[in-house]
Amino acid sequence: MVITKLNKLTIASVACLAIFAGFSAPAFADTSSVIDKLYELGVLNDEDYAELSKEAKEERREAAAEAAKDNDPNKISCGYKDGYKCKSKDGQFGFQIAGRIQQDYRDYDSTSTGTDAMDIRRLYFGIKGHVYGDWKYELTKNFDDDAVEYAFIEYAGNKNAHVRIGSQKFSYSFEEITSSRFTDFVERSLINKMVIGKDRGVSVFGEPIKNQFAYAVGYFNGNAKDDDDNNGKGKVVRLAYNMTGDAGKKSGKVVHFDIARAIVNNPAGNAKDVSNEMKNSTKGWDTTQPTVDSKDTFTNVGMSAMWDNIKLQAERNEYNIEYGSTNGAINTDYIALNYLITGERYADNYSLGGMKAIKPNSPFGNGGMGAWEIGVRKSTFDVDAALGGSGTRSGGSSTTYGIKWIPNHKVRFILNAISTDYGTTQEDAYILRTQLDF
Repeated sequence: MVITKLNKLTIASVACLAIFAGFSAPAFADTSSVIDKLYELGVLNDEDYAELSKEAKEERREAAAEAAKDNDPNKISCGYKDGYKCKSKDGQFGFQIAGRIQQDYRDYDSTSTGTDAMDIRRLYFGIKGHVYGDWKYELTKNFDDDAVEYAFIEYAGNKNAHVRIGSQKFSYSFEEITSSRFTDFVERSLINKMVIGKDRGVSVFGEPIKNQFAYAVGYFNGNAKDDDDNNGKGKVVRLAYNMTGDAGKKSGKVVHFDIARAIVNNPAGNAKDVSNEMKNSTKGWDTTQPTVDSKDTFTNVGMSAMWDNIKLQAERNEYNIEYGSTNGAINTDYIALNYLITGERYADNYSLGGMKAIKPNSPFGNGGMGAWEIGVRKSTFDVDAALGGSGTRSGGSSTTYGIKWIPNHKVRFILNAISTDYGTTQEDAYILRTQLDF
């Protein structure tokens, strides 16, 4: 640096000379000007002048290079804000490392077929981001069952018509499209086995009226996350409407309705099962495996009403199977009531595409207690006798009671007490989930 070449005595001398000689401050605006004046005044000899002039030029080049680097639109900066994220200065490129850990402890009663266990329910790790602004992507793997959860490319240049191709979650049931990170209870309701979820294909979706109306259509493989091909394929469409156009952010109230329809042509041997909400229990019900191709039709209607810290949510799903001369349906539904004891508003974590993270008014630590929530849900299913299947059950129900502690919006603890009734058999269980997402 030039200033290191000038000792304090020289600098003081220059300042005095400047004052007494009547030089103005602008004359010393840059290093080169100072050096030139010092040379003119005889403070510097020819050798010092040449050396300092050379160093001043090098300094200017370094400063220019540094300025150019700072203004480089492709310069990447990284930091943590609701996840570890990196992006270019111009915002055209970016990515985020994301994942979740869900660990469960299940305690079954003595009559249950389930085994008490502590296990990992989900272990997701992945990356998502965008290139050239409008092109998004995600690649996420569940290391617990070695499955690819998401692997897609999406064009988001038209906010009213995003196009997504690859392994994804198709929009059908409001409960299903709500991430497992944000569901009201440990597991989703009994209807979950009878809905469209993750699959491979193409979808088009958008929100033409922000916070009020959304749609989605999809064409998919029809074999969930499996790699196997399926010549049948499936089609799905969903419409969602919120009567409070601002998504309730001002009023704290939401009245949400949605309806969805899907048709899937399944190959022979593809049975459907209704499993309970306890996981690892073998009690439940499944259809007879068709020996010929079947046509499966899904219809779902749902609603969710939110008043500040109270939420009422319900869905009904009708799943109809046609194969050969057989035609039967499995009807499932649930109704759930949740209450945020600590006063957070459900509208603040609502979207037309599913519920989001609850952010505590007072996060745990430094005197805060986090958010606390209680809830109850009733799920039922009814099966037409024509579908046959295991046992003689024609229906059943499940009741879930839950309490949830949310220290911060990245960590949750959920305790559920579940009681199922299949007519001839009953069982009870407690499930504790510990969750962190990043």
